[in-house]
Formats: sequence, structure tokens, C-alpha cells
Amino acid sequence: MLSHLKKESMHHAFVIEGDIKQSRAALFDFLKNEFGMGLGHNDLVLLDRGDFGVENVQEIIDVNSRKPTVGMYKIIVVVLNSISHQAQNAILKTLEEPRPGTFIFILANTASVFLPTILSRVQVVRGVAGASKDELKDVSKSDIKKNESLDAQIFIKNSSSERLSQIKEILDLKSDEEIGDGEIFAFIQGVEKITSELAQKSKDAALNTLVAQIFTKVEDYMRDTSSSKKLLLEYVALRLPVL
Repeated sequence: MLSHLKKESMHHAFVIEGDIKQSRAALFDFLKNEFGMGLGHNDLVLLDRGDFGVENVQEIIDVNSRKPTVGMYKIIVVVLNSISHQAQNAILKTLEEPRPGTFIFILANTASVFLPTILSRVQVVRGVAGASKDELKDVSKSDIKKNESLDAQIFIKNSSSERLSQIKEILDLKSDEEIGDGEIFAFIQGVEKITSELAQKSKDAALNTLVAQIFTKVEDYMRDTSSSKKLLLEYVALRLPVL
């Protein structure tokens, strides 16, 4: 995944997308081989935060501000399921201008949780590292299931009861750690985009107003990283008319 890179010519910030357990194992193998650092090293900081909010940004800023205690390099590894837009905006400058010799690796199930401004300033690494052929087949099957569960087109055309069944599949994937909050948010944004386009084409003023009201409320939910994803999905399922 990263084995072809050398610290002397590396980009300073990475987003590693994919199964977090496998990505984490591959990353720490790379850091051990290339930097001689493992967990417990003074200059390797692991921040495993799940839902990453603006209150967590200061941790990265504080670590980035300190010089390495041993050698020339310092590594910051951030593991997250979701990250708020406020946190991304607050961390932007650090990603643009980290301290010389500091490398930042952010592990996430999907890069879709990040704003384009973040993705333009990091190197995105995709794919499942170290998987056997049989494991890759299992991943492929899992991806098919995920794609079906997170299909916004299907969701919009479904009845309310069918939408609730689809939501159960999504929540089951989340509880099994096969998807994160970012993929749920991307799914909702897809639903919003398609629904808004259909409402505009219909030229139905009442429908357009209803859709705007629904997704104004949804945006408030999404800005609150502690909000219940189950309630958010159910709200969309039950309030949104079948189109």
C-alpha cells in the first residue's frame, strides 16, 4: 500500500481509505520499516477518535507544534469514522503546512467523509492491503451488498416500509464496522441531490418547499456529530415522499 514510498520524497499528508484494521496494520508495518517507529515510540502519536469533531483538532495542532524528540521525523496517525466540516476547516492549515519532518496519516473507511479542500491537500491511498484472493472475493461480495444498501436511487423509489428495511441494512453494516458515518452522510447527500432534481423537474412548488424543509433539518442533524444516525435515516425515510 505504501511500501514503494521513501520518507525523503513522501507527501506530507495522507488519507488512507479502506478497511481500517487492515490499513492500520499495513501502515504500522510501513512506519516500522521506513522510519523505525512503532507504537510507543516518542515521535509516533496515535489519535483514535471515532467521530472527530472540532474539539479534537487542537490535539493535532499541539502535536504538530512540537519538535521530534528523537531523530528528524514525527508521525501523527489519526483514525476516524466521521469528521465534521468544522473540524476539517480547522485542520486545513495544518495539513497545508505541517512542521518540517512531520507526516500525517488519516485512516478512514471512505474518503467521502472529507471535503474537496481536504482531499486536494493530501495524497489519497485506496485499496485493501495484504488481502488474499479469497479475502478479496469476500470483500467484493461485501461491496456489492454495501452498494445495494447505499443506493440512493432505490431508496427514493421505495415505499416507506421498504425504506425502513433498507435503513436496517445500512445500520447493520455500520454496527459490523463495514461502513462509517461518512458513507451514511454520502448516501443522504445522494438522496438529497436526486430528490431535489426530481422536485425541480416536477415544477411542483409545494413539493420543492417540502424537500427544502426536509433537507434543511437534515443538515442540522448532520452538523451534530453526536446525533443518532438511526433517527436521521428514519426521518428522511418517513418524511420524504415517494417519487
